[in-house]
Amino acid sequence: MHGSSSVSPETPSNEARLTPEKGGSVHLLGSMAQSVGLIGPSAGAGIIVGVVFGIVGPLGWITWLIGTAALCCVAYAIVLLARRFLTTGGLYPIAGKAGGSAAGFFTAYGALLWLIVAAPVVALGAGIFIMNFLNLHAFGVSQSNGLIVTFAILTSVFAAWVAYAGIRISVEILLGIELLTGGVIILLLVITLFKHGLIDHAQFHSGGIGFQTLMSGIVLVVFAFGGFESATVLGQEAVAGRRNIPLAVIGSVVVAGLFLAFTQYVTVLGFSGSSLDLASSSNALGDLAHLDGIGWYSYIVSGGLVLAVVANNIALFNAGSRMLFTLPREGVPGNWLLWVSRKHHTPVAGILTFLSVNVGTMVVIAIWKLTPLNAYGDLAALSGYGVIVMYVVTCIAAIILLWKLNPKGIAGIVCSLVGGGIMCYGMYTYLHPFPKYPINVFAWIFLGSAALSVVVYLVMRARGSTAFAGISVDEDTARELQAVAEPAGEFPV
Repeated sequence: MHGSSSVSPETPSNEARLTPEKGGSVHLLGSMAQSVGLIGPSAGAGIIVGVVFGIVGPLGWITWLIGTAALCCVAYAIVLLARRFLTTGGLYPIAGKAGGSAAGFFTAYGALLWLIVAAPVVALGAGIFIMNFLNLHAFGVSQSNGLIVTFAILTSVFAAWVAYAGIRISVEILLGIELLTGGVIILLLVITLFKHGLIDHAQFHSGGIGFQTLMSGIVLVVFAFGGFESATVLGQEAVAGRRNIPLAVIGSVVVAGLFLAFTQYVTVLGFSGSSLDLASSSNALGDLAHLDGIGWYSYIVSGGLVLAVVANNIALFNAGSRMLFTLPREGVPGNWLLWVSRKHHTPVAGILTFLSVNVGTMVVIAIWKLTPLNAYGDLAALSGYGVIVMYVVTCIAAIILLWKLNPKGIAGIVCSLVGGGIMCYGMYTYLHPFPKYPINVFAWIFLGSAALSVVVYLVMRARGSTAFAGISVDEDTARELQAVAEPAGEFPV
């Protein structure tokens, strides 16, 4: 076992530790808060619900349920791996450990595409919600793309600071915000049901909407769930990681999936018959409060959404910085990514990298005078492609491991096949027929980056690289086992 507990920026080392406490510092609720925080169900309730309605129509709640079922299958595959392996890198090291370096590499490609694109998306979401809050009648601040970009940058700086200050304070903030905002939204939804009735018959009749249309929203649904497995980055920081991390992974999918399906149904019900268009609303829950005749509540729910997207940003910085921190530990050049704060034991280099990506993207949006809401939707779709790649390859890695361990254990293999298959079909429906301009620009970016990743992997193989084979997993798993066994005297001090 390695004895170093921190790393200075001048002397990065594979012995870098993310927490000084023996046995970790994040308990089950904290692990759950990290996963749910990166999903951001409250933020999704405020913005993605309307986007899904625009794509699918009144049956959007079924799309959420299909997506939740598919992701439960994916979560099961991830849990099979997370019970055996711990890491600071999330899915790509455990995929590499289970399925070989190819699985690790392409999971890493999907994870980095997702996170690097999602970071500015989540920051934009914060800017949009803050602008919506200030646009309310009591404040009267006019809509301004410049202000949205400014708020996005300020939110990124704040989230980076919280992520730097320590994982324990981060997850405590996440847990508090999620409980508060979830309660505020659920109360609004209950009021809506009392105002409009329980049953909306239009949401139970297809009206010519086919299965392919329902599936066409899966890419955005999967993007909305992106990060449900992010508790897996707490391999050096979670208490009883091989138990609590899997519980957090599967629990976050179930909680967020049911919450978002319910929100979709009730929000569509509330907008039904009104003059407002849910698909184009940038503050659907605030508008819903007005439709319910409680306009004052829009201030509460809009303020809650601001807190929710701030939490979403914090969770992303937590997960993304740890994924980058793990790259050198997996044999990838870039030891500077191992820079850990001496005081807080947090991955400084990764935090600063994501902050730079966010600020740079906001500057581009400002210079090109892009519409933040359009940029949000386009980048979210591109990020969704990365999420699907990450989950599909992880399912394949789980199948490989299960086949090695017990070829007759069909249940886990079938579950992984179902989850990965639905992910693939969701991507197919989004790419066929091929989207038109300007959406096709992001589809081409994805296809181009995917082709480039194949070339890079082939070059790595030709050079005999051993990267992405789950190198970091053994060390982190051994540390967790030592932390559990030491009190019983099973390991020498």
